[in-house]
Amino acid sequence: MRALNRLTVLCCLAVLVPASAAVAAPTITEFPVSPVDANPLGIAGLSNGTLLFAQGSKNAFGISTQTGSMYSISTLSGPPAGVALSDGYAWMTEPGANRIARVDAFGLATEFSLPGGSNPQGITAGPDGNVWFTEPGGSGAIGKITPTGTITQYTSGLTANSQPTGITAGPDGNLWFTELANPGRIGRITPSGVITEYSAGLTTNSQPTGITAGPDGNVWFTEAANPGAIGWITPQGVISQLATPTANSQPDSITTAANGAIWFTEDGNHGQLGTVTVPPPAVGTASASAVGATTATLTGTVDPNSFTTTYQFAWGTTAAYGQLLPATGVSAGAGSASSAVTELLTGLTPSTTYHFRLVASNCGGCAAGTVESPDATFTTASAPTAGSGSSGTTAAAVMGQSAVVSVTKGTVLVKVRGSRTLQPLTAGRNIPLGSLIDARHGRLNVTTEITDAGRMQTAAVWGGRFVIGQRGTRGMTTFTTATGPLRCPEQPSGDLRAEAVRAHGKTSTTLWSKDNHGRYSTRGHNSVATVRGTVWKTVESCRGTLTFVRKGVVSVVDLHTHRPVLVHQGHSFLATS
Repeated sequence: MRALNRLTVLCCLAVLVPASAAVAAPTITEFPVSPVDANPLGIAGLSNGTLLFAQGSKNAFGISTQTGSMYSISTLSGPPAGVALSDGYAWMTEPGANRIARVDAFGLATEFSLPGGSNPQGITAGPDGNVWFTEPGGSGAIGKITPTGTITQYTSGLTANSQPTGITAGPDGNLWFTELANPGRIGRITPSGVITEYSAGLTTNSQPTGITAGPDGNVWFTEAANPGAIGWITPQGVISQLATPTANSQPDSITTAANGAIWFTEDGNHGQLGTVTVPPPAVGTASASAVGATTATLTGTVDPNSFTTTYQFAWGTTAAYGQLLPATGVSAGAGSASSAVTELLTGLTPSTTYHFRLVASNCGGCAAGTVESPDATFTTASAPTAGSGSSGTTAAAVMGQSAVVSVTKGTVLVKVRGSRTLQPLTAGRNIPLGSLIDARHGRLNVTTEITDAGRMQTAAVWGGRFVIGQRGTRGMTTFTTATGPLRCPEQPSGDLRAEAVRAHGKTSTTLWSKDNHGRYSTRGHNSVATVRGTVWKTVESCRGTLTFVRKGVVSVVDLHTHRPVLVHQGHSFLATS
């Protein structure tokens, strides 16, 4: 935070975070706060590690020092409750004075008045550039204040008298808040003010109080009712809870520090700070398979340990790696069992040893929640050379003339250009461009040349029939879907697919492709999709040509309108017939 960087940096509290261990559930550690009975409430972490917290026993807020002790700055009109950092200022709620305070680097406060009895409590920086806060007083409300002090309040969809208390900006772009009044709820409000409430799985009358966006993709909250607990809720609304070690600890506010540690305040037992250690994911030893001259498949296993986890393979020609595949983490889910993960490496150099390892994280790369498998290696095969047909060797792909294809799974058929029949593809083979591949019951790698210097690229293809082509001087390789005529109703009404299935059965064909930032496109009857390092699907149906992107980005051009569309991960585009 810009304005509060003048404040003393905390070192000692940061090192008190317990070392993470591969356990099945989070663990909690508590630390006494000095002075005794400082009534620590709201808490926020600066980017440099310093903890800033409200002192509810006086009109002040506390700053952590390098020795781990605290000192106070008393410039407020009333005792603060909530603390947030936004736009270079500390923002605080003053429930007794019914004000919102904005504090600069020198401790000087500017205060904004709220209606009497609003009793503001929690406060957070919102995703929209405003500061959001809760008002448990009266019937209850969620408020937001602009940097200049304009206030808006929301009540529609909020249970009356539910006493909204803590609030945080969630990982989903919305605001999440707690409702203290029995039976207790967790709420979510969009930046436009739409409210949803959750209670399934929450202990009745537990008094949820503070809330923060955790490093694991979940939202964490406190439960102040005896015995005291810390809970977390997934973006889908699934709730879990864990009791604090000290009974009647009255956990209040909670925050996520810059290093990924979760800290919270305890108003009971003369005042304490607590920290939550989230178990890291577990990874199995990574291995390489289907190693060729320019390709290899990396595999491993990831156990998320019940927290949202992403994974990547680090790889390179030394143990320093230097490259990641995929470039951004891919979700491994939030399950509690190991599952296999795999990635295809392409564009490798023949006769070269590569190092790799599997990396998984549940906190965006923070040290406590990131694990790595041991270093492993593989060596690519020698570059293929031209040989006689009886030798079993395979000639290298030649740009504009031929491709090398090899089966990695199931059964794949090939009809070489000029031939009349499909033949099983039993080994790596050099085939002329324009050949037809039937991969409806198998999976194969297709290698083509993309530079005159002999650089190759490889893509995995499966699930459909296609013709391999290549054009231009940069080696753009095209997979053209090869479908027979689709039997579609001439004048469909209602559900087109359902009608077609009833009438004719065959209504669509599908082709999956996967590459690593190569030069590839797929061509259907109605569109051309050019990829940018991704996994994508092309579906020919009665409605048109559908391009669906599982990973990465694809540029699709509608062949009828010639309009380009950029399709991102998880989305699709239909070029109608």
